[in-house]
Amino acid sequence: MIDRRGVGIVLFDREGDCAGGRKCAEMKTLIDFEGRPVRLTDERREHILEHPEMAGMENALADTLADPQLVIRSRTDETAILNYRYYLRTLVGGKWLCVVVKYNDGDAFVLTAYLTEKPKRGEILWHKP
Repeated sequence: MIDRRGVGIVLFDREGDCAGGRKCAEMKTLIDFEGRPVRLTDERREHILEHPEMAGMENALADTLADPQLVIRSRTDETAILNYRYYLRTLVGGKWLCVVVKYNDGDAFVLTAYLTEKPKRGEILWHKP
């Protein structure tokens, strides 16, 4: 199912889908600005949102991927893409939200996300006109 922001929810709850026969947790599938699916696992989501400044920013993760203002290739990992969108009102004032996505052989997943004063340097892949 896809909501108005292009966010899909994928549930894995059959026995044996995870290591050791345990049940897998819920995983969101987000859609990036080029229409590609991007996995956001519970583990990554919890890691991102455990930082106090990121409280209440879960919807902003999906919005930033779907409608970034700036997209930059990582200078240290060519398979990692940094998606930026500026938010005027965060818990720590106006900041850029950076959502880092790793793309490998048709698979894409969120590595991390954080608030920052300014985007990192690197090859600009796309910017909003």
